[in-house]
Amino acid sequence: MKRISMAAGALALMTVIASASAQETRATLTGHVADPTGATIPGATIVVTDTDTGARTTGMSNKAGDFTIPFLAPGPYSVDVTAPGFRTYLHKGLTLQTEQTVTENIKMEVGATSETVSVTGETPLVDIANATTGQVLTAEEVEDLPSNGRSPLGFGHLMYGAVAKGKHSASQVRPFDNSTGSDFSIAGGNSQSNEILMNGVPNMEDGARISGYSPNLDAVDSIAIDEFSANVALGDTAGGIFNVNTKSGTNVFHGSAEEYYSGSRPLTANPYTQPVGTQAASTHFNQFGGTIGGPIIIPKLMTHRDKLFFFYAFEGYIGKSPATVIESVPTAAERKGDFSALLALNSSTKNYQLYNPYTATQVGTTITRQPIPNNCLVATCGSLPGAGLTLSPVAQAYFALMPLPNYSGSSTGADGENNYFASDPTVNNYKSNQAQIDWNISRSNRIKFEAHRSNYLSSSGLTFPGVLTGTTADTLIWGGQVDDVHTFSPTLSLETRLGFSRYYTDSAPTSQGINPTTVNMPGYIASNSTLYALPNMTFSDASTIQALSGSPGSLEAFDTLQFYAVVDKIIGRHSLKIGLDIRSYKESNVTPGAADGTYAFKAGSADFVTASNSAPNQAFGGAFALFDLGLPTSGSYNVATKFQYDSWYGAYFAQDDWKATHNFTVSAGVRVDHETPDVESNNHLVAGFIPGAANASTAAAEANYAKIYAATPLTDLPAPASFTPTGNVIYATPGNRSAYQTATAYVSPRVGFAYSPDFAHGTLAIRGGFAIYVNPWGDYANNWGPSYGFTQSTSFVPTANAMLSPATNLSDPFPTGTSVLGGPANPIVQPYGSAYGANTQLGSSITYYYGPVKIPYSEHYTLDIQKQLGKTWLFEAGYVGDHQVHNYANLAASSTPLLPYLSHSPVLDSTVTGYLNASVANPFLGTMPAATTGPAATTGLNTGSKTTVAAMLQAYPEYTSVTEGLDPIEGGNFNSILFKVKKNMSYGLQFEFNYIHSRNMGATMFENPGGNLWYGETSSDFPDHVSVTTLYLLPFGRNRTFFNHSKLADEIIGGWQVTGIYQFLSGTPLSWGNVDYTGNYSGFNNSPHQFGKPTFNTAGFNTVSAQQPNSYNYRTFPQLLLRSDPTNNFDFSLLKNFSLWERFVLQPRLDAFNALNHPQFGAASTSPTSSSFAESTSQQNVSRQLQLGVHILF
Repeated sequence: MKRISMAAGALALMTVIASASAQETRATLTGHVADPTGATIPGATIVVTDTDTGARTTGMSNKAGDFTIPFLAPGPYSVDVTAPGFRTYLHKGLTLQTEQTVTENIKMEVGATSETVSVTGETPLVDIANATTGQVLTAEEVEDLPSNGRSPLGFGHLMYGAVAKGKHSASQVRPFDNSTGSDFSIAGGNSQSNEILMNGVPNMEDGARISGYSPNLDAVDSIAIDEFSANVALGDTAGGIFNVNTKSGTNVFHGSAEEYYSGSRPLTANPYTQPVGTQAASTHFNQFGGTIGGPIIIPKLMTHRDKLFFFYAFEGYIGKSPATVIESVPTAAERKGDFSALLALNSSTKNYQLYNPYTATQVGTTITRQPIPNNCLVATCGSLPGAGLTLSPVAQAYFALMPLPNYSGSSTGADGENNYFASDPTVNNYKSNQAQIDWNISRSNRIKFEAHRSNYLSSSGLTFPGVLTGTTADTLIWGGQVDDVHTFSPTLSLETRLGFSRYYTDSAPTSQGINPTTVNMPGYIASNSTLYALPNMTFSDASTIQALSGSPGSLEAFDTLQFYAVVDKIIGRHSLKIGLDIRSYKESNVTPGAADGTYAFKAGSADFVTASNSAPNQAFGGAFALFDLGLPTSGSYNVATKFQYDSWYGAYFAQDDWKATHNFTVSAGVRVDHETPDVESNNHLVAGFIPGAANASTAAAEANYAKIYAATPLTDLPAPASFTPTGNVIYATPGNRSAYQTATAYVSPRVGFAYSPDFAHGTLAIRGGFAIYVNPWGDYANNWGPSYGFTQSTSFVPTANAMLSPATNLSDPFPTGTSVLGGPANPIVQPYGSAYGANTQLGSSITYYYGPVKIPYSEHYTLDIQKQLGKTWLFEAGYVGDHQVHNYANLAASSTPLLPYLSHSPVLDSTVTGYLNASVANPFLGTMPAATTGPAATTGLNTGSKTTVAAMLQAYPEYTSVTEGLDPIEGGNFNSILFKVKKNMSYGLQFEFNYIHSRNMGATMFENPGGNLWYGETSSDFPDHVSVTTLYLLPFGRNRTFFNHSKLADEIIGGWQVTGIYQFLSGTPLSWGNVDYTGNYSGFNNSPHQFGKPTFNTAGFNTVSAQQPNSYNYRTFPQLLLRSDPTNNFDFSLLKNFSLWERFVLQPRLDAFNALNHPQFGAASTSPTSSSFAESTSQQNVSRQLQLGVHILF
């Protein structure tokens, strides 16, 4: 066969573009086949071959000469085109990236099909097919660029169209730092409102849009951000799409092994917080892992290398940040009730005498107790007689678990203060595994199986050995997918995908799971427990005393199940797409709180071991003595309910990509979203609020108020006819299960165009579009609704006679049995749930949801120009706008009637303040449910004889406050100009420069509670963002400019590579209270690069505390003004490649994060009365960090 080779200049015969397409993580090849005169060639056969796996997909050009081949796995390809009467066209070296559409316009040459026209060269950089804007990072960039923490999320902060929050713009993002890594916005959307995907499947912890599983960087094939796309397959977000696509196995075994280390020695001390002459805290971590992939050969079953492939990745992280603490623990003698050693320390300024809590007498209001002989609580302490009191068996059980004093230093007192020294490390342990199987069943059918799991375990506060101190946090994330692509014909294809992810987290004290009866607590403490743990004991004395055990933290599980399907049909010049995206969300959680009790031992003038109810407490030892005797000064016990919330989300979409001419493409489509509101499986939530409905206190309070009004000489009190203490909550029922109602459907139209003038020969593109994105409620903000009544706290009552004697002790902390609405008596008060119905929360604050919610949505629009120069340079300039509508706010509905009474004075108005705070008789006294455990029985409104004028003026005065949530009154406008300069690898250099100038303005904050929204810059407004990524292969050694033929020189100076990331981001807007300012706003002279000095002019501020405006002043000062220090960060990597044998490469590297050690100061104080007003007293970023790493690649 005759082969005709063509130079790279033959690229003029075709045009190739790359564009993102939302959840379609696979790539698409499209184009046009013509003869040398430009006439179309119908019926041409196009064979696309994945050169890594041998998988082949066949297409055919239609009557117009157009072809489209969808659902191609990312990777390297060759394109083979044949048609009768024409030479075979062969293009090698074509690379398809994740989520890309690649267009190749082909001109065939007349001749025999046995002759081949070979085309070589790289894919042109200009996108002439659609209006999508964004960026794709390749596997090579991800592997070589410096990554502080080695998480794919860390790259999202610097990509085109993305802006991180200022505090996280250059932060370390490890595989388990999901909240930090997700805190960035795309295209002006709210931070953490993006759709985060892995291989096209939702990959988020929960409804808060925080990323879930983080794959090993060596397993990442690409990272893509969609800032704008007219593709209707994109949705379920008000911002953009962040998708991580992982690698697959190929016909050749390949893999890696890596180890990274950083410790305290490679750290640079913070010069602003580290004392002079001291070393930075000792810290270190090891991050390690490996990958391997290749073909699966099964003798007699699977012998063809192009059929079955596997890929596996592992990653581990072990980090330790030690710290030292000095605490106080009781001595061996004090644990036995012997505090006699303290008496010798008595002086005129320090008193250590303990008093007997059971010897008190009362004269008038004065309580007097007798001293404990020799400070000996028990009968005898050696030869010394004592009080003969009984020590608490609970305390003794704790003492058995507590270490003895081990330290005597400069801070140790003669009384035993600061007598215990310990290492108090924070330990992080992380492991992840990921596996993928790809099976090319046939040319028309391919299937992928992927599964992953990670486990992050952290512990801190381990001051004592054993279970008395410390907390642990355990997070497990697992999931996977099955993805199937079936090609029915060259013009008809179907992709279906089933994905699942689960996020589980458990925050707990070290003692979680231990039955509290093991420390001699009574049985009812265990029988009522939501979750076992040792009861929490806290101490307050003259010194630092370590708390014992802690309350169980929250447990949460969040499941996402997705079914996704899309059909692609080619009809003439139209590429039609119809699909659906169905998701199920399930959230289960419980927050036990003090599920086994929390008890405080506070040494003070009112405790049981002081001389009287007015005598000072002991200088030290009083808290331990109270613990010895089992006499807490306060405490509580919580009973919590477990919740399970469910919701469904569905999207149905259709799109037509119409190739109107060979150089003009129009995309038009519509997406219809539907969701169900969140429901709780047992209807344990508040479903709404009825403003005009009467409650238990309405009639009595109205009658009382009429009498008060007649007797009160205050003219501005509302007349009795206007005093309407109505409104009550309603609970969910089987017929009304949610706190809000959603619309039947949300319609999102999209349109985009791309035009490339003929004279530019595919090197110039003009693109634009408009799209609406809706932001569903249920899966975005965990909008479950309030659940009043389903968590109950029982208070520990230390005395029944004003501290004359103890009422009980630790052995029986809740001796009085109570019942809820006639239920069985229980020492622990049980949740009353919805039993009080309309009277729930009377006398307290409530929140309810705005009923038929309006869905938040964003109107995105874009226009940009791309121009390619030469083979490797791309210039892009564009505009992206975003208009946000119906963002929700929490409206202080009860405060609105107060607005007319507020003062317009810029300083404190004592007249208005005095009037609104004036005391009046309380019309609600005794009007609320008075059952023993009634939710309103003990509130101030029900028990207090007086209230204030302001409380009577507000709406719904029977509540302390009423808030209307999900009120769709916020909105915003984002406008941005973007510039990009990109150079593909040539002469050893590759870089990309991105610049965004933007303003993010909005009505997002209230000027006064219940009043108007303030429109201005938002907390997400960062006007200037610059990011530069660079990879440079030093020009020495084999295949380089210098020393190309010397093996020895290549071993020494060859194979070196430097990479870097530079990022600049404007500072965060400073948040202000309502202050008195009389200066000129243009005279601030903001200078954020100062430490411990004023960063702006303070001359115009009133700094007198007594004159500061309060909540009764109308706001006169902006919510946000001036900025904190900007991000100015440079990360740098130096690495060298050593060829070991055959395909094995050893790659040691050095990474420097914040390489120039540029400090970024924290926000300056904005409180005019603060001694540090206008000063920054902290450093926000981390000083220079060095990291050593080594890779083995094959």
